[in-house]
Amino acid sequence: MHLTTKPVPRMQLAGDKSAAFELARTTLGLNPVGFTVPAAYVSFAYRMQARFDGKHVARYLQALSDTAAEWSGVGQEDLQILLVQEQSKGLNTQKALDDAYEAFPGA
Repeated sequence: MHLTTKPVPRMQLAGDKSAAFELARTTLGLNPVGFTVPAAYVSFAYRMQARFDGKHVARYLQALSDTAAEWSGVGQEDLQILLVQEQSKGLNTQKALDDAYEAFPGA
């Protein structure tokens, strides 16, 4: 039996991405170089960060949100579905929490 390995599909990032997109990739532990990884890797990175660092789930959910918003190509819908599923569990992004705190008088 002869095993062959396939290279991880990588593609050049199309166009300039925002600083939020690059920060989100770094927050999730993904290499912020000019290449992208499959959406499944982003999903896996989010799930592992959230699982093992539950204290900062809002930060990781924000990173997932920022990534899904600017993702182009295969897997965008998967990232958006994961985001909706996580929010339906009552989880909030860091931005949503920050906005809620700012709504208090004297904040």
